[in-house]
Amino acid sequence: MDPTPQHHPTRWLARAAATVAMAVGVTIAVGAALQAPNGRPAKPATSTTGAPQATPPSATAASWQPIGLPAGFRATALSCPTAGVCVLLGAIDSAQTVEEYAAGSWSAVSLPAAGQFTVNGLTCVTEEDCWAVGILGQPGNPDTNATSPAIAHDSGAGFQLVPSPPMTGYDSLDAVACAAQDDCWAVGNTGSQGGFMTTEPWASCDQNGVTTLCPILQGTVLARPLVEHYDGTVWTAVTAPSPSSANLSLTGVSCLSAADCWAIGKQISVASDGIESDVQGYALEHYDGGSWTLVDTPAIGGGDDSSLDSLACVTADDCWAVGGFGPMHTAGGPLPQPVIEHDTGGGWMVVASPEITAANGGSLSSLACLSADDCWALGFAAGPGWSLVGTPPPPTYWGQNVVEHYDGRSWSRVPSLELSMNTGTLGSITCPASGYCYAVGSGPTQGGEPSSQGLFLALTSA
Repeated sequence: MDPTPQHHPTRWLARAAATVAMAVGVTIAVGAALQAPNGRPAKPATSTTGAPQATPPSATAASWQPIGLPAGFRATALSCPTAGVCVLLGAIDSAQTVEEYAAGSWSAVSLPAAGQFTVNGLTCVTEEDCWAVGILGQPGNPDTNATSPAIAHDSGAGFQLVPSPPMTGYDSLDAVACAAQDDCWAVGNTGSQGGFMTTEPWASCDQNGVTTLCPILQGTVLARPLVEHYDGTVWTAVTAPSPSSANLSLTGVSCLSAADCWAIGKQISVASDGIESDVQGYALEHYDGGSWTLVDTPAIGGGDDSSLDSLACVTADDCWAVGGFGPMHTAGGPLPQPVIEHDTGGGWMVVASPEITAANGGSLSSLACLSADDCWALGFAAGPGWSLVGTPPPPTYWGQNVVEHYDGRSWSRVPSLELSMNTGTLGSITCPASGYCYAVGSGPTQGGEPSSQGLFLALTSA
């Protein structure tokens, strides 16, 4: 059992405490290690009781092992550069927070420009080489509609803003991935200020677990992909294509090598209420080492809200993407079904996905692959009568998580790993090494509302 982690004000104090504990014979779970010559803990050579054993977890013999989080911390995303070392993005009391888990202890990672820098995505190449992307500005100020994309880097002493290409209007970076320490990509969208209302331009919304204000849009807003590249020295803007007939926002990126990156996006339009953007479809773009190009994708049908939400590649000719298809914004109407697509080098194709009953509906939102025959996908199945619009339903209607596994032949549901809303909510999964997978989410719902306490789970094999 993983001991309750200690929450320290700095990362290095946490590491020192773990090392001292080992010296006196105390068991430290997940990545406990002797001190390296440079004064920083060496990478763990073997797993201990607080981490998954180093064997690929099977769908039938796997279980979730909880790891204690700092009090009140609810994570929405994570990046784990190695087994036993993870950086989590989330919030404490509605304040965006980044926490690092290493050597069995937690340490807070500082963010720049408190209250002005909102992190939308992060990735860590190594424990001391992490990037965070998002927006910089004051979106709650009605007199300042514009925000600018922002990039911050952490080399072990906290995130610091770094220069990035200047933009105008309401621009945002939403995801970042690196093929190497000197080869990173950040994606998002650049928008026109002409689409903003000049009166009451902000509405309450949720951004990665933080309650904030978002712009109320009116009419057609020009949204085009925003792509930036880091060459080891500077970030520069790079041209990316966009469908001529639709607005396109890139929401995710994954890089297998310097000449093989994928970006995933959504074609959007502004709803008549001016607040909510409707998803009209999805798009995939590929980088071949020279330029980005739009890639043909199969029609998945089922309504305007079809989308792909997560992508992972095992090799250049073995990539997966997951999402959902079907209408999502009709009160009392049908909810989507999950969709899984596979590219084996000859183009993307829809493959069979375990169906979620039509009465409940659901979709897949997070994906991670350990090998060609070991992939995991997380998603959501709504309870009967649940709707994405209107007043939240009673807790009994909130349904449960969906966990699916690919064994090299087919995808299947794994009911033993699926949490009901009375147990918790799984949000994102990552697998940094063979036998090591981690997921984050929220605790049990409280009166139909998400819990303020998060979940951090390790996937273990029996």
